[in-house]
Amino acid sequence: MAGSSSGWEDGLAGSFVGLFILLAIVALIALIWLSVRVLNCVVNGFALAPRSKALWLSLAASLVFLLVALVTGAGWLLVVAALSFLSLLICAKAIALTHKPLFLREPSREELLSGVIHVDQWWQT
Repeated sequence: MAGSSSGWEDGLAGSFVGLFILLAIVALIALIWLSVRVLNCVVNGFALAPRSKALWLSLAASLVFLLVALVTGAGWLLVVAALSFLSLLICAKAIALTHKPLFLREPSREELLSGVIHVDQWWQT
């Protein structure tokens, strides 16, 4: 009976297939979540600093290297495109961090007093 398979072997093979499918679904969900986070970071970077030369340069470099890599089929250009995309993410995250209130300048005493003394009467407008 060496050639026949028993029920537990079929069950084990089925559980491995089920585990593989479950891991694939979890990996797909993680990939979707990560891509949304990356897109959010880049969009926030461009929203906070739309004239940032570093952001535009790294975006252009990423797109150009990716396009050239796809046209020519050169694998090393895909690595360069990935590195330039990583620089885009770093620039976008740096811009988001510099616009957090933690890094803003504290108002001076004169600014606070002029804001309190010369209050616009907003309820009359």
